[in-house]
Amino acid sequence: MDNKMRIISEEFTNENTGENVTGLTLMIDGKIKQVFDILVQKSGGTKTYLDIMQEALISGIDSQIKKLRDVE
Repeated sequence: MDNKMRIISEEFTNENTGENVTGLTLMIDGKIKQVFDILVQKSGGTKTYLDIMQEALISGIDSQIKKLRDVE
């Protein structure tokens, strides 16, 4: 079973501001899905795939910001 993840990007226009925004759709399968399943299970079912993805994304962004600050 491979790590399978596909991210689809679409452009939308915010109807209120007219600003173009990017929408992302994430599809996971294989080992990555197994990891998400375990994390949902370990949370006692209180977290969803969305919750886990949001936490991972924020954590990863924070990590990258810290790396950039260390370089400066």
